[in-house]
Amino acid sequence: MKRSAELLCSAFLNDHCLASGRLLDVAQRVKSLLGDDAITATIIENQTSEVIEVDFRGSIDHLAEQFAFAKKPDTPQAMPTKGKRGRPKLGVVAKEVTLLPKHWEWLQKQPGGASATLRKLVMSAQRSTEQEDTQRAAQTAAYKFMTIFASSQSEYEEALRALYAGDSEQFERLIEAWPSDIKHHIREIMPHAFSIESN
Repeated sequence: MKRSAELLCSAFLNDHCLASGRLLDVAQRVKSLLGDDAITATIIENQTSEVIEVDFRGSIDHLAEQFAFAKKPDTPQAMPTKGKRGRPKLGVVAKEVTLLPKHWEWLQKQPGGASATLRKLVMSAQRSTEQEDTQRAAQTAAYKFMTIFASSQSEYEEALRALYAGDSEQFERLIEAWPSDIKHHIREIMPHAFSIESN
């Protein structure tokens, strides 16, 4: 599966950031800087810190062939009239939900019926866990990034403990002596690794 050329990412060589921005631009910048040694660089997706494999063989112009480009929207097609349950025009999709009889009884008594009540419950649950989910994802991304680029730095393990403990002040103190590009990436690309309360 091709990666999107528009994916936001960063390229590092050891602890130095070579480029940051759209995947295609970053890959071309790395190729331009390093030539045949471009394979020694590591490109990661900014949001998740997942490593992106890029084939640097060939010319800069050939790099684009590896990536998917956003397609222009086609002419809108008529929505199918058969075989679809729910309200497809509104983005509502019908799927099976298994509940105990007492749960169905309670749902059917609620204003708007079972479907409307279930949607409200799901939206409420999403709101209540949104910050926690965002923080967890950012911590995971920070952990991956630190494991790849900072595992040899002083206080690395202590910094990981501070990260997962939500202690932003201690974390900042521990990474203060780290290379500037590493610190910058952690601070700028992963701002949600600590909860609001801990900042």
